[in-house]
Amino acid sequence: MEVSIKKSDILPTGLEEIYQSRFDSSGRAKIEFVQDDTLSLLLVVGSKDQSDPEFFEMLYFEPRANIDLTIENGSPTFEGDLKKINSYYTKINLIERERIKYANANYRKYLSVSSLKREAYFDSLMQFGTELKKQINLDYSLSEYYRQMLLDYNSLYEITQRMHLDTQVAITENNENGSSVVLDATLTNAFKDLSVHHQYIDKPYYIWRLGNRLMLIFNDILKYHYDNEIKTGEYEYVQGAIVKNAKLNDYRELLMALFVAHMSYG
Repeated sequence: MEVSIKKSDILPTGLEEIYQSRFDSSGRAKIEFVQDDTLSLLLVVGSKDQSDPEFFEMLYFEPRANIDLTIENGSPTFEGDLKKINSYYTKINLIERERIKYANANYRKYLSVSSLKREAYFDSLMQFGTELKKQINLDYSLSEYYRQMLLDYNSLYEITQRMHLDTQVAITENNENGSSVVLDATLTNAFKDLSVHHQYIDKPYYIWRLGNRLMLIFNDILKYHYDNEIKTGEYEYVQGAIVKNAKLNDYRELLMALFVAHMSYG
């Protein structure tokens, strides 16, 4: 059976395989690779195309670390370096799978409700992982660095679930009204509903969700561009809309890179 390690780039270009191996007759597989960065890696067992893997798990990795992972009855147990961190990673990932299952079963009925009811829905999503947060905060064997890293990793999923619903609401408005936002020549309100969370912009999962949210905004801007036969080039026109929003000043290059990625999909 195959086993592979993959990592995501910051731009949504897909997962890059770092190394692939096979289990030997004793049921062990060894993967060695050289990386200078701290990484979140995806371990996939039994399916090269990830369509239906026997097992998959996100791993936290640091340079020169040795991670010993045993999979038994679908459950991972860690030994070696970063044992505690990856054990918490696994717990956070399990909670997120439950949160996604709950969100998929419920989010459609919140697409067209009042903002008050939508906030109540978000509150219900935030209840997932509450006990684990307490456990991490009370685990004094963790350094402050690792404690904050794990709390941020958990919060990343909370924020991206909110961003996912915002995206679905915008898609619904787009389908009903032809646009998710009404623009004028100033384009000042094009990004009015967008928030960028600076602490997560190095996380590929966050960038993927951000890219999905931006896709609709970019499409609205381009539609206005073509409907009004504006002579400015697409790139410069979108860039001009970003520049007009002061809260996005620090993220111009990232947003334009995501725009280029979005325009490349076709």
